[in-house]
Amino acid sequence: MPELARFDGIVILMHFADHAPPHFHVQHGGKDASVTLTPLEILAGALPLSVWRRVREWADGREAELLKTWDSLGGGGPR
Repeated sequence: MPELARFDGIVILMHFADHAPPHFHVQHGGKDASVTLTPLEILAGALPLSVWRRVREWADGREAELLKTWDSLGGGGPR
């Protein structure tokens, strides 16, 4: 599972050939969440509000880059 970013104890990952919808995974302090790319929403799991804010700040403006990464990793299903 490729690591896309690491900051403030937050790890952003994306799985190879993952299921739709396009999303990335967030790990922080033993908590895990999946975040959809468009719109930026928590799909599964939970994060503390302060961590969620930092993740949104990081992802904001990177949607096209993240979708390109999703496609390159063989993400499945329709966008």
